[in-house]
Amino acid sequence: MSQKKQTSVTSPRKFTRVFKLEVATRYLRGDGSYRSLSKELGVGKTQIFSWVHTFANEINANPPEAMKMSSAQPKKLENSSCHKKADEVTALTRELEQMRKELAYERMRATAYEHMIEIAENRWNIEIRKKAGAKQ
Repeated sequence: MSQKKQTSVTSPRKFTRVFKLEVATRYLRGDGSYRSLSKELGVGKTQIFSWVHTFANEINANPPEAMKMSSAQPKKLENSSCHKKADEVTALTRELEQMRKELAYERMRATAYEHMIEIAENRWNIEIRKKAGAKQ
């Protein structure tokens, strides 16, 4: 007999325009991520995301004093860091592919040596491989 968890339905909260602008400004200023602001203010991440996109043009047109000083730098840094990360991912992908090729080659080489040893052992009736526990 399973019991269903009962959820309560609450009416949507109303936020003032000033509050929404403040939250969006804090995000754009870099004072926190969607997640951290969400936890701190008790507002959903998606709601904050919506406010940021709704008010981004307005905030950028009239940036607060704290944002005026560094408004151009973060975007340039974000773009350059994105390019650096993309270049790094590309380089790592190439390196991974090269390593896979080397691994395949070494596995083939090991298999070839195993076959050579088997042929030699069968042809000359001698044991080439060491037995487990043999003295050295």
